Amino acid sequence: MFRKLFLLLLLIAPSFVYAAGLPFTDVSSQASYYSDLKYMFDAGVISDTSDHLFHPNGLLPRDEFVAITVWVSCQKCITPSVTDILRYTNNPFVDILKQNKYFYCISYAKEKEIVRGYTLDAAGKTQCQNNQTFSEVPFCPANSITRIEAAAVLLRQAGLWNDAYNSNPYTKNIVLQDVDTYWYGYAQKAVESGLISMDMYQKVSPNEYITKKEFVAMAAKIFTINMCSTKINTTKVSDFASIIKIFDKIQTPVSSIKSKTTTFPNTTETVYDFGGYATGGLVSPLQYDWTFTNTTTGTQQIATGSYLDNFDLGTSGLWMVQLIITDAKWQTSTSYQQVFVGNTSATNSGISLQIGVVNNNTNMNNNNGLEAVASSLNGMVGAPVPFTSHATGWDGNYTYNWNFWDGTSSTEQNPSHIFTTAGTYSVSLTVYDSAGNIAYAQLVVIISPNRDPDGDGILNYDTAGNILDMCPDVFGPLSNKWCPIVNEYGSGNIVDVNSTTSVCLTDKIQGSGIIQGNVQCISCPCEYASDFVATVRSCDIIFPSITSPDKKTLYSRGSIFPVP
Repeated sequence: MFRKLFLLLLLIAPSFVYAAGLPFTDVSSQASYYSDLKYMFDAGVISDTSDHLFHPNGLLPRDEFVAITVWVSCQKCITPSVTDILRYTNNPFVDILKQNKYFYCISYAKEKEIVRGYTLDAAGKTQCQNNQTFSEVPFCPANSITRIEAAAVLLRQAGLWNDAYNSNPYTKNIVLQDVDTYWYGYAQKAVESGLISMDMYQKVSPNEYITKKEFVAMAAKIFTINMCSTKINTTKVSDFASIIKIFDKIQTPVSSIKSKTTTFPNTTETVYDFGGYATGGLVSPLQYDWTFTNTTTGTQQIATGSYLDNFDLGTSGLWMVQLIITDAKWQTSTSYQQVFVGNTSATNSGISLQIGVVNNNTNMNNNNGLEAVASSLNGMVGAPVPFTSHATGWDGNYTYNWNFWDGTSSTEQNPSHIFTTAGTYSVSLTVYDSAGNIAYAQLVVIISPNRDPDGDGILNYDTAGNILDMCPDVFGPLSNKWCPIVNEYGSGNIVDVNSTTSVCLTDKIQGSGIIQGNVQCISCPCEYASDFVATVRSCDIIFPSITSPDKKTLYSRGSIFPVP
């Protein structure tokens, strides 16, 4: 009996680049603030909206103001990190709930004393600009921000001004006709720093509400002073793709990434199977480090291994599952999924969530979880990459917020996204329900360039992501679908009929039947060392092969290895 190993050719692109243009239809490339807006958009500080409108002349609401201000201090907050989710569980103000997209920004800003709420009057009440009245200290997220308030906060964030300066004499280098004593130092520093401009009457209109376009221009300058863009863009991105999959405990241990995942049918269940999968530019052996954190109680469990069979979470609550995969070169890739475990007496609530990448020919309109996660978490520049999610728990009225980390986002449950630049992307999804419960999940995908590495004049894929060149790394004629023509029982070497250049076929292999292994290219021409994870018999014969997609035509075969 023959069991054949089939080579899967992967194109790995290691870099990450932000989106190239602006999506806002109400912003002209000739606008004076365009370069500042693009700078902030490319850095991820400003994100696209559902209507693709920036509203440059609109007033800046207080919650958006805080979000940008936090970014000025080099802290990402609009898309929360797992640390944020674990840290900020309570509402920072009576009128700031988790449904507010700036919830984590405001929570961070309150903790760092960047902002405060509005004090209550003698009657124990206060009113926001939208006429809402509160008897507890509110944040008033819709309140507008004055020019001098915005300048003062930005200057403090950049370390250019300290409130203590107001208690010491300072030199008035600039005559400002409309600024009082308290705000004079801020206003003068803002003018000197180029944040605020004086008019011909030596006025800056400090109490005038600031527009979005003006504040973006101000914030961009402080963002540069703090070198936030450099700090954020040089943050290490995963070098390879990874994903967590969660299975029901009754399932037998799984090594195939195409196996069906759980749909969380029973919230009282505490035992699941957890699988970690990776592909791309990794070097074996791999280390799998799991951390299970109960965000309700703060307890943690630690585990290692690529597959955890019948792993018991043990207690009810909202569990954040983190997997860090590390290869032999200390490259890492981190993924997250979330599980909510409840019981009949539990008062806590939460959402269970899984996300994945599906094959282009997979039906995404399923109600039973993830049908088939791609065998490799790869996509191609210019071709749609379909993502899928499955959430369950609490009230079921979900809001979805995908962040593709290329400067774009989506509010669809199962979006299809086109990446314009090759790279490695940590795609995340945050799900909210109407009660403010939150779920978070993250996977890492590799987007490869569409190219013609074998030089036969045919790109690897068309714009829909369909394969054009059946042998993308080996030159071949049109008559054989651009694959080499070889004798089935030839020398066993890879044959390139039109070139003397030897092509290394590296990366991963996937088996048919029960044979699976990893191939490592040692030299060129390649010699292969295979580490098999399978049960073989003495009558089996193993040989690496290149075949047609349906595995009916054998294009090339390596040496035969009979099992002793």
